[in-house]
Amino acid sequence: MLLLASQRPVGGAESAFDLVLRRLLSLIDFSSQANQGVVVQWLLDPRISTRDLHTVTSCIVALELAPDLGDEYILAAEAPVHERTQLTRRWSQGALTERAATDETAGQAVGSAFAVDSAYQRDWLLRAERELEQSIEGISLLNRLQRAVRYARLRQAAEQIGRGDLEAARDRLSALRVELVTRPPAEEPQARNDGELTRTLAVEGLTDARKIDLMRAFAEREPNIGPIDARTLATLAFAESSLPIRDTAQGRIRWDYGDSPHLIQALLDLTAGTRVIRSPGLSETIERITGERLPDAQDDRFLGAMRLALTRHLLDLRASAYHGKAVDELADLLAEAYQASAGATGNLQAPEVEGQRLYEQWRALSARRSARLPGDEDAEAISRRLAAALRLAPGPMQRFVALQQALLEQMAAVVIAESPTDEEAVLEIVQLARLRLARAQGAVAQIEFLERSMLQVMHRRFLAATPLEAAVP
Repeated sequence: MLLLASQRPVGGAESAFDLVLRRLLSLIDFSSQANQGVVVQWLLDPRISTRDLHTVTSCIVALELAPDLGDEYILAAEAPVHERTQLTRRWSQGALTERAATDETAGQAVGSAFAVDSAYQRDWLLRAERELEQSIEGISLLNRLQRAVRYARLRQAAEQIGRGDLEAARDRLSALRVELVTRPPAEEPQARNDGELTRTLAVEGLTDARKIDLMRAFAEREPNIGPIDARTLATLAFAESSLPIRDTAQGRIRWDYGDSPHLIQALLDLTAGTRVIRSPGLSETIERITGERLPDAQDDRFLGAMRLALTRHLLDLRASAYHGKAVDELADLLAEAYQASAGATGNLQAPEVEGQRLYEQWRALSARRSARLPGDEDAEAISRRLAAALRLAPGPMQRFVALQQALLEQMAAVVIAESPTDEEAVLEIVQLARLRLARAQGAVAQIEFLERSMLQVMHRRFLAATPLEAAVP
């Protein structure tokens, strides 16, 4: 280190300088990860010139001092700063070491084998800490998924910064907010020929039997009902004096239009100002379409309970279609973040497929680092546990959760290997995640918390990362 950091001799002494340097380098086994870490230290040291580092890296490769390393590990003699930064990352990926930078008072080594651009490191840490400070309690299913996507996007940016794809990371950091294309419907779509049933039933001289036939024919022909015909059918079901017509209207609601928001809205509107004929048939109709038990139709509580059941059912109907589309959209956004985290391109696959791809990358990195969690859990042990969990998972969401948990554990093992002083903090994140998984109600809550836990582990990695600064040419 002292030789490299010293002033290079001028004139004819340069060859002697290089000769001594080569002789010294030949005495070092650079196939070991620890000694590859020494090269990382040299690349990070701004006192060492690019020209000297070219000599060092050329010697290591040419003399096969690290047989597995090829020409891509040589720094060009006139390499600009960004190429030196990229090469530092390449060397650090294979080096399991802490950078020897001794604090004069504490005498402790700082930094880790993971190195990132210092400006992006500060920006990312600020954004991650701001996100992690927010409460995760008391939020809806969609909010939980949106938060999970934001966590995944932040982790995506961290992955991109880590491999030197700074332009992509900048784009990601500038667009962390989750914007859904799906919007709640402002109004239910009109059925075709709305008002047809109302007009046909209004013809004078129709017998009850004819009206019943018209209602049945309409229901067979029209799968959807518009607001005009919905109000007509609801009025017949609530207040028609003819029992056969009233029963037929209730039957059409029960079996054909119980999931129509127009129809449920019409029923609700009529409860306020229409004389409702209470009957077992009406009670059965409302119970069937809402899924709620009601008091007896003659009970004083019946009308209030019916209004409440209809209101809940209407809210569920209006939310369900939107929620289904929104959940699908958020799942795609989550898959996009995983695909970009892995640096992959091509057709977007389901989250569990993209998750498997990213998991394999971290498993390979964990194996290269000889990383492990306490209890001798190395990369292969984590993978075996994942394989068992995938076999038992009943559906795609549960498979994705299993992949997330295994990914969290591989990440944690790598970060501990890179920065052993962070072991206690990282293990606490993993143990809390395991505890919360067992208590979480539903896969969505598990997905959100695991994304948060992975972001916390990545936050520890960035805190410990060696900042890459500009070096001398």
